[in-house]
Amino acid sequence: MILVRSADNYYKMRTREKPVGLSLKPLAIATAVFALVLCPINPIILGSVLAGATIYLFSQQAKTERKLEQAQIEVLRRLARAAEHKDGALAGHCERMARIAQAVGRSLGWSDRQAEIIYLAAKLHDVGKIGIPDSILQKPGPLTLEENELMRSHVWLGANLLAGDLGPVIETAHDIALAHHERWDGTGYPQSMTGHEIPLSARIAAISDVFDALVCEREYKAKWTADESFSEIERLSGTHFDPDVVAAFLRIRPEIERILAQTADPKVVDLQAYRTRKVV
Repeated sequence: MILVRSADNYYKMRTREKPVGLSLKPLAIATAVFALVLCPINPIILGSVLAGATIYLFSQQAKTERKLEQAQIEVLRRLARAAEHKDGALAGHCERMARIAQAVGRSLGWSDRQAEIIYLAAKLHDVGKIGIPDSILQKPGPLTLEENELMRSHVWLGANLLAGDLGPVIETAHDIALAHHERWDGTGYPQSMTGHEIPLSARIAAISDVFDALVCEREYKAKWTADESFSEIERLSGTHFDPDVVAAFLRIRPEIERILAQTADPKVVDLQAYRTRKVV
């Protein structure tokens, strides 16, 4: 599956694949007939009129595509919120790791549009936890083998929720949901992918996810210092993580530290208080 498509390429592809809406066809036909009747002997004028009509039609198509994408983004935002209400520890985590992923994408040379896509998509990395029982999500101690297998199934649940050729944001969210627990050396799950078999968006999300988990307090662990967490990411380069992505991550350490400083204190959220808070 394509990792991240640029907006321009995506809209071009969609335009080739989909006919212009019926409401615009009469306008196109009328314009063409007008041009042929009044300008049959002047190819320059004829070409200008047809070009103008084509630009108009494609601009209307682009507006439709933008509205569709905006609706999809709103659905994604609500899905992310649903996952947060299911697992209070995700409340600040999803925003922080998404912002870190966005920064790492830029560090790798991505465009603002590509970085925006991974920011929106990364928030859905754990959306599959909606289907995991609270008794497992909120268990303070270690999980049994059976519980661990059930917990791991959240990647398949999330990928199924996000399946389908529905645009670059949702496609990237699907890749991240499915593969953010894969490891560079093939010891991850669910498919034991190795190296570049893992979508780049998922490789970026994996580092962002682990780093934020390290610096956060959880019911089952104390939070690590920033120095300890950066050192751990560097130590896992070439085994758990893509070395190139680790290098891009370490290059922007000051920016990552600013992201942490600008968000709420990274600790476990009181789930009951979070669920009953006023939604803004």
